[in-house]
Parts: sequence; structure tokens; C-alpha cells
Amino acid sequence: MKCTTCGHLTEVRAISEKLQLGELRFVADLPAHVCPSCNESFIDDFVVEAFERLVALTILDEGLIGSATFRFLRQFAGLRANELAALLSVDKATVSRWENSRTPEATAFYSLCALVIERLSGEQVPSLRRTMEKVGAYQGERSRTLRVGEISASAA
Repeated sequence: MKCTTCGHLTEVRAISEKLQLGELRFVADLPAHVCPSCNESFIDDFVVEAFERLVALTILDEGLIGSATFRFLRQFAGLRANELAALLSVDKATVSRWENSRTPEATAFYSLCALVIERLSGEQVPSLRRTMEKVGAYQGERSRTLRVGEISASAA
């Protein structure tokens, strides 16, 4: 593949990609096209989507309830804030507060988890009961870095 910046051929190399969600940092080594000439790099869309699936699975599996993770899960589920508000029978301003300043109510978080699990159908997903058990344990933590795995260079 040619570099879009300088036109030289790129090489596939693993680069460390980070996604910061509030106090949480998700890290994975992702295959990227890197130009040996100008050092420009880019990651294929399907690889980014695989990374986001791993992040969503980790949030569900670890019960990582919080404003930033709530927003990420809503976006991952493909919902706008007003659509989620309608599904949860709350005002859009309530969803905005949950995403920006106040920890979302547990029932809203679990409902959103169910929507994310729906999107992940056909993939291995954690038990919702296990997620609910972990929520209480996580709420006392302030900062955390989680390595979510590696993404292969081939499309799934």
C-alpha cells in the first residue's frame, strides 16, 4: 500500500493504540500501515472497529460503570443521546448529565449493556449478571489501565 503523504510503499507494523475514557486507559497493539520514509501511519477501519469491540467487551466484563464508559457504550451501540433517552424514558438532559458529570444510574447502565450485547450478538460476551456484580467493586477505583489484547492484521 502506498503512503498517502509521500507515495512510498508502507510496511505493516504493530503500534500501541490508546483509548482514554475518563480515568481509564485501554491499550492494544494494532497493525498499522507505516511509511518508512516519512513515518506517517494509519490503521484500517476494520482494525479500529475490532479494538472498539474489545474495549466494549472489557467494559461489560469488568463492570466499568462511569460517565465516559457510558458515553462510549452509547456510541458503540450506534445510538444518539436523544434515542437512548427515549429508550430509557428519561430526558436527553439526563443522558447528558450521565455522560458528562454524574455516574449513570445502575439500571440505565445495565439497559445500555443489554443494547451493546445485542450489537455484539454472535460474539462471545460476558454474563450480564457477572457485569452487575463487578460494578460495585469498580466504583471505588480512581484510575486504571487495561490491556485489551492484540488485533491481527487480517479482516475477521
